Amino acid sequence: MKEFYIKKIGPNIIPLDKQNADAIEALKNGEYKCVLTKSRNINFHRKLFSLLNLAYDLWEPGEIKYKGIVIQKNRDRFRKDLIIMAGFYTMVFNYKGEPRLEAKSLSFARMEEEEFERLYSKFIDIILEKILISYSEEELQRCVNQVLSYD
Repeated sequence: MKEFYIKKIGPNIIPLDKQNADAIEALKNGEYKCVLTKSRNINFHRKLFSLLNLAYDLWEPGEIKYKGIVIQKNRDRFRKDLIIMAGFYTMVFNYKGEPRLEAKSLSFARMEEEEFERLYSKFIDIILEKILISYSEEELQRCVNQVLSYD
């Protein structure tokens, strides 16, 4: 898949910059079709991941063992679990026919801005209810904003 950033001037769509113009120029006529998607807000994307990282870093699950082995917390699993708890998942089955929940992708290509905003709001609720129970929403938002501003 090729991805280009464009801008609209009047009725015309043109490449956003020289790099995109060069990439489009290199395409052969008739070999591609164009699907336009609205770009997501990269700063909001970063804010969600700052929220996730803050919650993960402050999360203390305690020592959990399985068959005598201490299980380590895992950032990727944490992210996926929060996505599932927020209700953003698909139901799949494993080879035994047992149901499993798979977290939706947060990628720009797979989740539009409106859905991403709903997910962020649900993350706030889940984190305050399950992980950072002593925080208020204002405190949590202030911490996330502080991380983003690198204070």
